[in-house]
Amino acid sequence: MTAENYKSILINAYKNQELTIEDFENTLEHYTKLILNQKQIRKIITNYDFPPIPIRSFDWSAAREDYDEGDLIGQGSTEQEAIEDLILKEEEK
Repeated sequence: MTAENYKSILINAYKNQELTIEDFENTLEHYTKLILNQKQIRKIITNYDFPPIPIRSFDWSAAREDYDEGDLIGQGSTEQEAIEDLILKEEEK
């Protein structure tokens, strides 16, 4: 769940009186921590791979600097496309 979705749910629950003020404050604290965690964005590293195939849509790859086997990788015909592909995959996850 993204921080923005969490914020909407929290506000709606409070407006609909589904949360007490105490629950709202506790949840707000959790939301703040979620925002801070999302702000600690990991650097994206790109590589120009140029594989020996005629299709150029896999020339660039993008991954997070602390990439581990099985983590998401973005691919594209340009560096920017690879970065955007990685971010899109992360948002869909």
